[in-house]
Amino acid sequence: FAAGMVDGIFDKYYPDFGWRFMLGLAGIPSLVMWIGFLGLPESPRWLTMAGRHEEALAVLKSIRDSDEVAADEQVEIQEAIPVNERLDNDSNSDGDDEAAQTLSTLQKTWEMVCDGPTRKALFLGCGIMALQQLAGINTVMYYAASIYRMSQFDEMAAVWLSG
Repeated sequence: FAAGMVDGIFDKYYPDFGWRFMLGLAGIPSLVMWIGFLGLPESPRWLTMAGRHEEALAVLKSIRDSDEVAADEQVEIQEAIPVNERLDNDSNSDGDDEAAQTLSTLQKTWEMVCDGPTRKALFLGCGIMALQQLAGINTVMYYAASIYRMSQFDEMAAVWLSG
């Protein structure tokens, strides 16, 4: 809604080059996110995997309520890393069993889809998407401004109403 309001203002007061402002405004949240990203600490898991345990503990202490919770979490991370590496090595192994791994993955996926709650959620989600497409809401939204113009609204009102 807010974006539609801003677009309408730029279209009214700067009809020749307002589109440049509209496109440029979309970059502001990205810039804010990038600047915020620069202040983020490294992942404690990555630091632990790189052997930088003291730095990992310092990061955990900075984001957790107590030092004990941070120390417990670091122990959990250290215990989980060998298990994850072993699983990664098993799943990425080169050899003749690549087809068997693919088949196993397909079987696991099929079992997951056949599970009652998962199947229900899948059909519900796909059904909602299908009904949205069949109802034609995308077409209505795309042509909203033209529809309002055909309904005898002036051009600016049509832009504002369809925003």
